[in-house]
Amino acid sequence: VTSLKAVEDGAALIVRLYNPGELEDEVALLQPAGGSYTVYRSDFWDRALEPLSGPVALAPHEILTLRIER
Repeated sequence: VTSLKAVEDGAALIVRLYNPGELEDEVALLQPAGGSYTVYRSDFWDRALEPLSGPVALAPHEILTLRIER
């Protein structure tokens, strides 16, 4: 995780992930007990794109931005 911030209206968190390695890697997206969240791939402007579930693949040197909404 390279950054974590709340969006301006407080409706979501933005998480940026970076794979510094030379090989593809995966990140597991786990729901906290008692919580229900939807995770989206996000764009540069922190807008939600497609929903994600399960492990997410990161290419070598890829930066991935996620939007997490309650």
